[in-house]
Amino acid sequence: MMNNLFKKYILLLVLLLTLLTISSWTVAQEDDLVRENFAPPLLDDGWQVADVGFAGLNQKLMEQLTREIIAGEFRRIQAVLVAHKEYLVYEYYWTRPKHEMEESIKLGRQSPHRIRSITKSITSLLLGLALRSDFEQAVQRPVLDYLPDQQSRDPKIKSISLENVLTMTAGLLWNEMDVPYTDSRNDSNLQEQSSDPISYLLARRPVRDEPGSRWYYNSGLTMLTGAVINSLIDKPFFDFAKEKLFDPLKIKNFAWSGEWPDSGLVDAAGGLRMNARDLLKIGSLVLNKGQWQGQQIIPSKWVELSTRRLRDDLRTWGADGLYGYGYQWWHGRHDKFDAITALGYGGQRIFILPEHDLAVVVFAANYEGDWLKPEAILNRIVSAQNL
Repeated sequence: MMNNLFKKYILLLVLLLTLLTISSWTVAQEDDLVRENFAPPLLDDGWQVADVGFAGLNQKLMEQLTREIIAGEFRRIQAVLVAHKEYLVYEYYWTRPKHEMEESIKLGRQSPHRIRSITKSITSLLLGLALRSDFEQAVQRPVLDYLPDQQSRDPKIKSISLENVLTMTAGLLWNEMDVPYTDSRNDSNLQEQSSDPISYLLARRPVRDEPGSRWYYNSGLTMLTGAVINSLIDKPFFDFAKEKLFDPLKIKNFAWSGEWPDSGLVDAAGGLRMNARDLLKIGSLVLNKGQWQGQQIIPSKWVELSTRRLRDDLRTWGADGLYGYGYQWWHGRHDKFDAITALGYGGQRIFILPEHDLAVVVFAANYEGDWLKPEAILNRIVSAQNL
């Protein structure tokens, strides 16, 4: 009797040990898989690569963050990439169910993604290239100096400076913050449907507030910035962007939608599609004061001027003081760090943290809310550094 009990005990013990071994092996395999999947491969796209340790990021904490995103704890996150200095150190993509506002069901390394209003920040970089120099004086000029043929219904528009346009303080009557994008009456939607988006802005919208007195988000002002760029260059907008910005960064797989052939405009406010690795190059470019791999692409002075925090009166769009605004760039003041930010609808982000030598890209599909999930991920990444 005792022998049988002893045998059963031994068998049970062996079974438990076997299960524990298998469980430990499975966890180890999962850890290896997570680690392998976020280690970026070396491709012929200009990126140098390294591991997260090179950026001072704790391996275990980054693995844990990755598992939590896989488990859906951050909701509809599709891609997270991290660069340190000029090295790509973390890259991960998650397949999510298709959202009605997305073009494809699976996001991968080569998949162009609609980056929405991150386009505005890239348009700002292109303006710096088009202006070339004397930036402080150039932004103080009336915007109509650059567009002498434009007609306006309101003479007060003549007092709107280029800086007012860039900082969203032009004072024009506009409803983008008050009427949802899903509503056809939203001014941004109506402008996109117009045959002449600049005339829609200048000839049909009166000045409501004194220019410079009040911040109000207005995608039409970025379209106006695109028109200013057109006035300063000797080639089509798309060709200028490709030659001066995208080609030097080895960015080939991109598209810029929304063309108005009569004026040569593209959708400067939200029409760009890029993959995550290429978009992170924009972040690295700003992190390194306009340089990419030793080449000065954007004037460093323009990077400095355009990414400053100039406006704090963003109301609910400032997320209780988290965000301020510059020249088409957001500036986040987090608890323990600041982050220059390009922000797009649905959770699209570029974060640039000069004090930490980090640039981060997040793609997401949070179109119904949870719009600060990328910021939560950023805080976890920063918390993992130098531990």
